[in-house]
Amino acid sequence: MEARARCRKVALEDMANFLRTEGNVAIFDGTLTTGEKRRDLKETLNQLLPGVYVLWLESVCTDEALIRMNIEAISKAPDFVGKSCEEAYENYSRRISSYEATYQTLSPKVDGVDASFVRLINFGHEVEVYNVNGYIQSKIVSYVMNLNPIRRPIYFSRHGQSEYNKENRVGGDSDLTESGVKYAEMLNLFFQQEVRSGELKHFDKSSIRMFTSTLVRAVHTTSKIKLGVKPMSLKILDEINTGLCDGLTYDEIREKYPLVDKERKEDKLRYRYPRGESYLDIIHRIEPVIFEIERCRGPVIVIAHQGILRCLYAYFAKFDIPEIPHIDIPLHNVYKMIPDAYDVCLLYTSPSPRDRQKSRMPSSA
Repeated sequence: MEARARCRKVALEDMANFLRTEGNVAIFDGTLTTGEKRRDLKETLNQLLPGVYVLWLESVCTDEALIRMNIEAISKAPDFVGKSCEEAYENYSRRISSYEATYQTLSPKVDGVDASFVRLINFGHEVEVYNVNGYIQSKIVSYVMNLNPIRRPIYFSRHGQSEYNKENRVGGDSDLTESGVKYAEMLNLFFQQEVRSGELKHFDKSSIRMFTSTLVRAVHTTSKIKLGVKPMSLKILDEINTGLCDGLTYDEIREKYPLVDKERKEDKLRYRYPRGESYLDIIHRIEPVIFEIERCRGPVIVIAHQGILRCLYAYFAKFDIPEIPHIDIPLHNVYKMIPDAYDVCLLYTSPSPRDRQKSRMPSSA
């Protein structure tokens, strides 16, 4: 117990320092089974960081099938290394029984009328919210309401090669080249194979969601995928707006706007094209798409653009924000990821057998 108390103290001090110096939101993951323990923790936090807002998150599960699925996912946690799924299930079931004997559910009576909390029942089938105030707390509530534990594949791919890709131009709304059309056709064959013998065989086709941008090259690519699924074209999935540089080659940008080239190389994350966007802009822009992907209980396919997929891939693969503009997302490749409780299974392939041997996971450049 003394070791646990010391660890809690260090964690809280670390969290307070993070909030004081660089962050807006921090998560303390602890087994706070009684109102007294929660009040003590809140008091300690207020001593370390006066005026801090605390939002409690409580997950209540009464569905036995969901409990078992959750324990199976938790069995991959460090606590259960070397144990079988059944051993983990028995161990965690005993923990649950132990907690049930003393647990006090969140309530104004137990935690105080000034407490703020969210209660998720059976992984969001029901949600109770109490005393939630302000933008950040409301955004957290919106986020957790869209989470679900269902294991399902998520596929990302850029559109096929466009005329502007071929000419090394930025932005624009050009159509596919012959090579781009061939890729789109191979992408269709790839997904047909996934339906027959891959991840998609475990799902009804009606559960598949497909998203793309409104730009011609992405819409054309998506139109070749014949899964009986109507794609949803979203403006927020359009490529980064290059403003005054739209349609120019990189050589023309260097010649016409030398400061653009220089300043963007110095800070690619924050640099905003004249009358255009920065990577920070599109990180905020695609937030609703992230919420929607998290909410989906079936497979998700996203056909979009390099800048957009860098942001989406970074979110699921847990890249740090400064790395996002440098993640390698080449044309004519598919990124398949399967989110799990403690990790994300990442697979990378090319629909073209000739190119598969070159496949590698995107990394920070």
